[in-house]
Amino acid sequence: MIPIKRKQLTDWIQSIATQRLVSEDVKNRLTGMFGAKFDHSMKTVEDGRVKRITFNPSRRVVWQISGKGRDYVILSNAEYCSCEDFYFRVIDHEELLCYHILAQKLAEALGRYSSTEEQDQKYEDLVLRIARKGEKARKLPIEETERIRRVVAATLSEHNELPIETLIETIDKAGFPHLSRRHLTAIMTTDKSKRFQTTEMRWSLRPTKTNLIGR
Repeated sequence: MIPIKRKQLTDWIQSIATQRLVSEDVKNRLTGMFGAKFDHSMKTVEDGRVKRITFNPSRRVVWQISGKGRDYVILSNAEYCSCEDFYFRVIDHEELLCYHILAQKLAEALGRYSSTEEQDQKYEDLVLRIARKGEKARKLPIEETERIRRVVAATLSEHNELPIETLIETIDKAGFPHLSRRHLTAIMTTDKSKRFQTTEMRWSLRPTKTNLIGR
Protein backbone atom coordinates (compact mmCIF):
# COMPACT_ATOMS: atom_id res chain seq x y z
CA MET A 1 0.00 0.00 0.00
CA ILE A 2 2.80 2.45 0.84
CA PRO A 3 4.41 2.25 -2.66
CA ILE A 4 1.00 3.01 -4.21
CA LYS A 5 0.49 5.98 -1.89
CA ARG A 6 4.00 7.22 -2.61
CA LYS A 7 3.33 7.16 -6.37
CA GLN A 8 0.05 9.03 -5.88
CA LEU A 9 1.77 11.63 -3.69
CA THR A 10 4.51 12.11 -6.29
CA ASP A 11 1.89 12.76 -8.96
CA TRP A 12 0.00 15.26 -6.80
CA ILE A 13 3.17 17.14 -5.81
CA GLN A 14 4.14 17.32 -9.48
CA SER A 15 0.72 18.77 -10.27
CA ILE A 16 1.22 21.42 -7.58
CA ALA A 17 4.69 22.25 -8.91
CA THR A 18 3.34 22.64 -12.45
CA GLN A 19 0.46 24.92 -11.46
CA ARG A 20 2.18 26.58 -8.50
CA LEU A 21 -1.00 26.11 -6.50
CA VAL A 22 -2.93 23.41 -4.67
CA SER A 23 -6.08 22.79 -6.68
CA GLU A 24 -9.29 21.86 -4.88
CA ASP A 25 -9.06 18.35 -6.32
CA VAL A 26 -5.48 17.81 -5.12
CA LYS A 27 -6.32 19.36 -1.75
CA ASN A 28 -9.16 16.88 -1.28
CA ARG A 29 -6.92 13.97 -2.26
CA LEU A 30 -4.15 15.04 0.10
CA THR A 31 -6.65 15.53 2.91
CA GLY A 32 -8.01 12.06 2.22
CA MET A 33 -4.52 10.56 2.47
CA PHE A 34 -3.08 12.59 5.38
CA GLY A 35 -6.06 14.07 7.21
CA ALA A 36 -5.15 16.82 9.67
CA LYS A 37 -1.46 16.28 8.89
CA PHE A 38 -2.02 17.96 5.50
CA ASP A 39 -3.61 21.02 7.15
CA HIS A 40 -0.70 21.20 9.60
CA SER A 41 1.80 20.99 6.73
CA MET A 42 0.07 23.70 4.72
CA LYS A 43 -0.04 26.01 7.73
CA THR A 44 3.69 25.45 8.19
CA VAL A 45 4.25 26.56 4.59
CA GLU A 46 1.88 29.53 4.88
CA ASP A 47 3.57 30.65 8.10
CA GLY A 48 6.92 30.80 6.29
CA ARG A 49 8.59 28.20 8.49
CA VAL A 50 10.32 26.26 5.68
CA LYS A 51 13.93 27.11 4.82
CA ARG A 52 16.25 25.77 2.10
CA ILE A 53 19.93 25.74 3.08
CA THR A 54 22.57 25.33 0.37
CA PHE A 55 26.11 24.48 1.48
CA ASN A 56 29.18 25.66 -0.42
CA PRO A 57 31.20 24.67 -2.31
CA SER A 58 29.53 21.23 -2.46
CA ARG A 59 26.05 22.69 -3.21
CA ARG A 60 24.45 20.12 -0.93
CA VAL A 61 20.94 21.06 0.11
CA VAL A 62 19.29 20.62 3.50
CA TRP A 63 15.82 21.80 4.47
CA GLN A 64 14.83 23.14 7.85
CA ILE A 65 11.39 23.42 9.45
CA SER A 66 10.98 25.77 12.38
CA GLY A 67 8.87 24.05 15.01
CA LYS A 68 7.78 24.77 18.56
CA GLY A 69 10.96 25.22 20.54
CA ARG A 70 13.27 23.55 18.01
CA ASP A 71 14.12 23.18 14.33
CA TYR A 72 13.79 19.98 12.33
CA VAL A 73 16.27 18.95 9.64
CA ILE A 74 15.12 17.32 6.41
CA LEU A 75 17.28 15.58 3.82
CA SER A 76 14.80 15.59 0.97
CA ASN A 77 16.61 13.13 -1.34
CA ALA A 78 16.49 10.49 1.37
CA GLU A 79 13.09 11.60 2.73
CA TYR A 80 14.71 11.82 6.15
CA CYS A 81 13.53 14.03 9.01
CA SER A 82 15.08 14.51 12.45
CA CYS A 83 11.70 14.44 14.22
CA GLU A 84 10.49 11.69 16.55
CA ASP A 85 7.56 10.85 14.28
CA PHE A 86 10.02 9.87 11.54
CA TYR A 87 12.02 7.58 13.84
CA PHE A 88 9.08 5.89 15.49
CA ARG A 89 6.42 5.74 12.75
CA VAL A 90 7.77 6.44 9.28
CA ILE A 91 10.73 4.05 9.40
CA ASP A 92 8.50 1.34 10.86
CA HIS A 93 6.03 1.84 7.98
CA GLU A 94 3.23 3.01 10.25
CA GLU A 95 3.10 6.34 8.39
CA LEU A 96 4.09 7.36 4.87
CA LEU A 97 5.62 10.70 5.90
CA CYS A 98 5.89 12.99 8.87
CA TYR A 99 4.23 16.37 8.48
CA HIS A 100 7.63 18.09 8.23
CA ILE A 101 8.59 16.17 5.06
CA LEU A 102 5.14 16.80 3.60
CA ALA A 103 5.53 20.52 4.36
CA GLN A 104 8.94 20.53 2.65
CA LYS A 105 7.49 18.88 -0.47
CA LEU A 106 4.61 21.36 -0.58
CA ALA A 107 6.88 24.36 0.00
CA GLU A 108 9.28 23.30 -2.75
CA ALA A 109 6.45 22.62 -5.20
CA LEU A 110 4.83 25.97 -4.45
CA GLY A 111 8.10 27.87 -4.34
CA ARG A 112 7.19 29.17 -0.90
CA TYR A 113 10.31 28.95 1.25
CA SER A 114 13.20 31.11 2.37
CA SER A 115 16.76 30.42 1.21
CA THR A 116 20.17 30.82 2.75
CA GLU A 117 23.71 29.60 2.09
CA GLU A 118 26.33 28.22 4.47
CA GLN A 119 29.82 26.72 4.27
CA ASP A 120 30.36 22.95 4.09
CA GLN A 121 31.85 22.83 7.59
CA LYS A 122 28.43 23.62 9.00
CA TYR A 123 26.98 20.76 6.93
CA GLU A 124 29.45 18.37 8.55
CA ASP A 125 28.50 19.64 11.99
CA LEU A 126 24.84 19.17 11.13
CA VAL A 127 25.40 15.58 9.96
CA LEU A 128 27.21 14.78 13.20
CA ARG A 129 24.25 16.07 15.23
CA ILE A 130 21.87 13.91 13.19
CA ALA A 131 24.12 10.90 13.60
CA ARG A 132 24.22 11.34 17.37
CA LYS A 133 20.42 11.48 17.44
CA GLY A 134 19.99 8.46 15.20
CA GLU A 135 22.50 6.37 17.11
CA LYS A 136 21.52 7.34 20.65
CA ALA A 137 19.70 4.01 21.18
CA ARG A 138 23.00 2.14 20.80
CA LYS A 139 26.37 3.84 20.86
CA LEU A 140 28.72 2.53 18.18
CA PRO A 141 32.32 3.65 17.69
CA ILE A 142 32.80 5.86 14.64
CA GLU A 143 35.09 3.24 13.09
CA GLU A 144 32.47 0.51 13.46
CA THR A 145 29.77 2.73 12.01
CA GLU A 146 31.93 3.37 8.94
CA ARG A 147 32.65 -0.36 8.56
CA ILE A 148 28.91 -0.96 8.51
CA ARG A 149 28.55 1.62 5.75
CA ARG A 150 31.28 -0.14 3.76
CA VAL A 151 29.51 -3.48 4.06
CA VAL A 152 26.26 -1.89 2.93
CA ALA A 153 27.99 -0.15 0.01
CA ALA A 154 29.69 -3.37 -1.08
CA THR A 155 26.39 -5.24 -0.90
CA LEU A 156 24.51 -2.59 -2.87
CA SER A 157 27.25 -2.50 -5.51
CA GLU A 158 26.21 -6.07 -6.38
CA HIS A 159 22.48 -5.29 -6.54
CA ASN A 160 20.41 -2.53 -8.09
CA GLU A 161 18.47 -1.97 -4.89
CA LEU A 162 17.55 -3.75 -1.67
CA PRO A 163 15.02 -3.28 1.15
CA ILE A 164 16.29 -2.26 4.56
CA GLU A 165 15.43 -5.70 5.99
CA THR A 166 17.85 -7.43 3.59
CA LEU A 167 20.61 -4.99 4.51
CA ILE A 168 20.02 -5.66 8.21
CA GLU A 169 20.39 -9.41 7.55
CA THR A 170 23.65 -8.73 5.72
CA ILE A 171 24.96 -6.69 8.65
CA ASP A 172 23.98 -9.48 11.05
CA LYS A 173 25.80 -12.10 8.96
CA ALA A 174 28.89 -9.88 8.87
CA GLY A 175 29.09 -10.15 12.66
CA PHE A 176 27.99 -6.65 13.65
CA PRO A 177 25.53 -5.97 16.49
CA HIS A 178 21.91 -6.31 15.37
CA LEU A 179 20.58 -2.96 14.17
CA SER A 180 17.01 -1.74 14.06
CA ARG A 181 15.61 -0.21 10.88
CA ARG A 182 15.80 3.19 12.55
CA HIS A 183 19.45 2.76 13.46
CA LEU A 184 20.66 1.50 10.07
CA THR A 185 18.63 4.18 8.27
CA ALA A 186 20.31 6.83 10.41
CA ILE A 187 23.76 5.36 9.68
CA MET A 188 23.18 5.42 5.91
CA THR A 189 21.42 8.77 5.82
CA THR A 190 24.24 10.50 7.70
CA ASP A 191 27.01 9.14 5.47
CA LYS A 192 29.28 12.10 4.69
CA SER A 193 30.11 10.64 1.27
CA LYS A 194 26.39 10.55 0.40
CA ARG A 195 26.74 7.06 -1.10
CA PHE A 196 23.20 5.93 -0.39
CA GLN A 197 19.74 6.85 -1.61
CA THR A 198 16.29 5.43 -1.05
CA THR A 199 13.20 5.23 -3.23
CA GLU A 200 9.96 3.66 -2.03
CA MET A 201 11.78 2.23 1.01
CA ARG A 202 14.40 0.43 -1.13
CA TRP A 203 18.06 1.44 -0.88
CA SER A 204 20.66 1.76 -3.62
CA LEU A 205 23.98 3.45 -4.31
CA ARG A 206 23.72 7.01 -5.50
CA PRO A 207 24.76 7.22 -9.18
CA THR A 208 28.25 8.70 -9.48
CA LYS A 209 31.22 8.22 -11.77
CA THR A 210 32.81 6.17 -9.03
CA ASN A 211 30.65 4.93 -6.19
CA LEU A 212 32.73 5.21 -3.05
CA ILE A 213 32.64 1.85 -1.31
CA GLY A 214 35.16 2.91 1.28
CA ARG A 215 38.55 4.24 1.74
